[in-house]
Amino acid sequence: VALYLFAAGSAPAPVLLMGEAGSGRKAAARGLASAGPFLAEPCAALARGAPKALLERAEGGAVCLTDLDFAPAKALGVLGRLVLHPGTLPARLLLTASPSLTARAGSGRFPPDLYRALAPQSVFMPPLRERPDDVPRLLLALFRTALGPGPLPCWPLFSEALLEVLLACRWPGNVAELEAVGAHLLARLGAEPLTPADLPPGYRGLARAARSTLAEAEAEHIRRVLQQTGGNKSRAAEILAIDRKTLREKLKAGGK
Repeated sequence: VALYLFAAGSAPAPVLLMGEAGSGRKAAARGLASAGPFLAEPCAALARGAPKALLERAEGGAVCLTDLDFAPAKALGVLGRLVLHPGTLPARLLLTASPSLTARAGSGRFPPDLYRALAPQSVFMPPLRERPDDVPRLLLALFRTALGPGPLPCWPLFSEALLEVLLACRWPGNVAELEAVGAHLLARLGAEPLTPADLPPGYRGLARAARSTLAEAEAEHIRRVLQQTGGNKSRAAEILAIDRKTLREKLKAGGK
């Protein structure tokens, strides 16, 4: 994603940011418009007033038109003229849409010529559940923004147990949900790393699920190694980089 955003940021053409709600589409658009004003409006706004006036308000910057897949026909007509016959636009056009836009264009519910014009400069924003490694990075960025450049109250900010829970969460609300959880954690930050007990109530039950999931994954891995070694526990312990006593304890805990 970062590479595509870099390429999109270096080109003047409109950029289409596709992804689930809350996946960070608008934040990515703001990053592409780092220089000059940045305006975000629903795509439907093109049907309500003069699009030229909207673009001139962001002259030298960018206008992010959101929810392209819900835009009325009149707004799509205006957008089509801007994209297909752009002339000289005073501001860059950035657009956000859900992944269903591709299917809508294929079925004729979205202008195919407009979609073809936008598709070459499109960036797909994966949902947060598909990029769990971003969870601690995004949280740290949120904390840095809120706390400023000074020293952090403690390091690490997040205990291993808390990270296990955060990585196990499916984040149906994507980045927007993570930001809400981050704001709650930020309010509880003290001199010690944050733990699962600092999460909002609805997330604390995930701690047990995370531990169960990790234990199950470990047991399955040990089972596969034992199968590969034909049940040879000495060889399995060597592959697993543990001693035979530790392997026996893990097998006993797993009922083997």
